[in-house]
Formats: sequence, C-alpha cells, structure tokens
Amino acid sequence: MNYHQSAYAFSANASAIMLSQQVEARDLIPAREVRVRYLSLGDSSRFLCNHWIDSVFSSVQHFRYAENDTHFLSSMRSDFDCLIVGGMDAGRMVDVLQGNMPLLRNRLLVALMVDSTPEDRAKVIRAGYDDAMDVDGTGHAEATARVRAMWSRMKGRR
Repeated sequence: MNYHQSAYAFSANASAIMLSQQVEARDLIPAREVRVRYLSLGDSSRFLCNHWIDSVFSSVQHFRYAENDTHFLSSMRSDFDCLIVGGMDAGRMVDVLQGNMPLLRNRLLVALMVDSTPEDRAKVIRAGYDDAMDVDGTGHAEATARVRAMWSRMKGRR
C-alpha cells in the first residue's frame, strides 16, 4: 500500500468513526465540570483525536506539542484540570509527561492513542498517566464515564 492509499484508508476509517459516534451537546462534558487542555503530538492521528475530543468535551483548549515548549502548561490566562495528550507514539507521550511532571501535579492525565496495543497503553500508565484510551476502542459513553469518575476521585483527594 502506498502513501496515498494508506492516507485514503485512514480518512475512510475516520469518516466511519465520525458517523458512528454522533453525540448530542447535552452528552458532552462541559468546561464547568472539567477544564481540559488537549496537547496534540501533531502526527497523522490528529484528525481522529480532534474528532474524539469533540465527541467527549464541550470546550477544550487545543495545543500542538513542540520540543522544549511549555506554553501548554501555563495557567497565566486560565487554569486547567485535565491534560489529554493525543497521538500514535507512546514513547513521545511518556517523554512529554516525564519532562513536565512537576508542573502536572493535581491534574488528571489522559493519553489518547490511535492504533495502540495493550502494551502501549500499559507503558503510558506506568509512566504516570491516569488512563490511556484508544479512539477506536473507547466510545463516547465509556470515555465520559471514565473521565467523570477519575475527576470525581481526584477532586476528593485534594
């Protein structure tokens, strides 16, 4: 399969996911409940991850990862409760977390993955993420339930 064929297959898969996960606004997690920042690793998974994010949260601050850039962590303009890092590379997700762990205390940390294996998800959880979800394997209802449950437990420990 060449590049154009694989890009088409990826796009067709994304369209199928979009059609199967139509979500009503009342089902989304609002910012008044959990303030979310999404950090994209900027790889080919960004379209799928962005759609998944929009099917779970009503309001999200979007950032794109750049080496040695901590702008996505700043609380100067607004604070955040949850950081979601999205992409296909578990190793890079671990690097993002480990390089910024002191600034991420008391935040819910979620790895949003595409085409991940159980080993990939275990790797990021061992590194310190609270959860790892795959866009193909974690639907809207499950994702909202998991995020709400984790955030509720985290708020109770503060």
